Amino acid sequence: MESQKEAILTTYFAVAQKYQKPYCYPAQKRTLVLLGKYHKIDISLRTLNRRLRELEDEGYIKRTRRHREGADGKMIFNTTLTHLKARAFDWVSRSLMKAARVFTFFRLPKMALYKLKTARYPSAEDNLAGLITRFLSKGVPSAVFRTA
Repeated sequence: MESQKEAILTTYFAVAQKYQKPYCYPAQKRTLVLLGKYHKIDISLRTLNRRLRELEDEGYIKRTRRHREGADGKMIFNTTLTHLKARAFDWVSRSLMKAARVFTFFRLPKMALYKLKTARYPSAEDNLAGLITRFLSKGVPSAVFRTA
């Protein structure tokens, strides 16, 4: 996956995680602001729409246009609802495992990982491997993508 698409996907995960939902609906201009602020990526609105279409075609997200009829009979467009699909959650899980391999200074034996998954040790919260296994067992990352 390209870096722009990764940045867009992690931005949407951060917004969805903030409200603890599997979907989000940030405005496109707000998405551009978040990409510039947290990922240092400056792209045009057209490029953002192109990347969102590619993510949708690849099966990472599903977008739903939201609109309603106004008092005068004209359509009023709201922000697009973006559902994060299972493939996106799988991508995040794989990214977490890669991060665990990079930031872990030693390799835990399989038995130690099994004990971290099955038992609740008080020190497991401080252990990176314990955190990673806890996130992966839930299926949804909760503290990795956080907006300030």
